[in-house]
Amino acid sequence: MPGKKGRVFYYLLACNYAVLGCVVFHVDVVSAQTSSSDFTDVALERRYVTLIQELRCPKCQNQNLQDSHSTVSLDLKDQIQRLLKTGKSDEEIKSYLTERYTEYILYRPVVGYHTFLLWVGPLFFILIAIGVLLFVQRLNSSSPTSDKHLVGDQPHLHQSGSGEVSETFKKE
Repeated sequence: MPGKKGRVFYYLLACNYAVLGCVVFHVDVVSAQTSSSDFTDVALERRYVTLIQELRCPKCQNQNLQDSHSTVSLDLKDQIQRLLKTGKSDEEIKSYLTERYTEYILYRPVVGYHTFLLWVGPLFFILIAIGVLLFVQRLNSSSPTSDKHLVGDQPHLHQSGSGEVSETFKKE
């Protein structure tokens, strides 16, 4: 017979296996729920898959509905499935979900006046960067940094390796 410490060890080991079994069972249940698409029409199933790839999960940060396993995404998948079966078009489904969850749900937002900066912003910043580079290049090419601009007995500063600056005169 194992002692009291041995019984506690076996009890904790059994609890760990029980928790592990529950976690594995839960994952199987969730994956079984997300893979349920009971379409009889292949075209509807293709539209369904396309829609859940194009729509973002409102709860998850940056996942589409297809990759998300949250309860919100499961509900949205069921809702999209019902809307497809009732004969709604893809645009009607997207507009319905956009009204309900805003344009955040769309991976590719509509081009409009309120998303203009989103679409034109990167081009605008690239043009500004090119302008700044050209301006700096023009400033550097017109600055007198070479020795040819020194005249006669003007002093020219030299820095030695020890950090001392010595003044020498250029002779012609």
